[in-house]
Amino acid sequence: MKSLVITFVAATFSFGAIGVLAQSTDAAKADAANSEKAKKAEDFAAKEKAMQDASRSSASGTGATPPPAEAKKLKMSGKDAMESEMTLQKFKGSKPVDKNAKAQAPMKSISKMTPEERAELRKEVVKEAKP
Repeated sequence: MKSLVITFVAATFSFGAIGVLAQSTDAAKADAANSEKAKKAEDFAAKEKAMQDASRSSASGTGATPPPAEAKKLKMSGKDAMESEMTLQKFKGSKPVDKNAKAQAPMKSISKMTPEERAELRKEVVKEAKP
């Protein structure tokens, strides 16, 4: 009976030792796998950040907000803002009318013109184009 207990205890310890060895090698493999995953995640994050930075720089220019020196130039006081608004709303007049211009009827569609009408139109356009 004593020998049976000793063999049972020895077997238990030997299986325990094998389990510990298996766990240590599994732990080493797990650490290596985790470090690879972490490295891949860092590489992916770096690539994503570079792509986002490139997209921001091409889409919006140098930055979203102007530098403080330029921002102060754009900001107007009450009087300056009123004057700029008044220049936008001020009547500037219309272009002078050419009194020698000949009256023109709406032009007929070129696809519906006869070859003679097209030739006439070409002559008029060339005559008007020459100074």
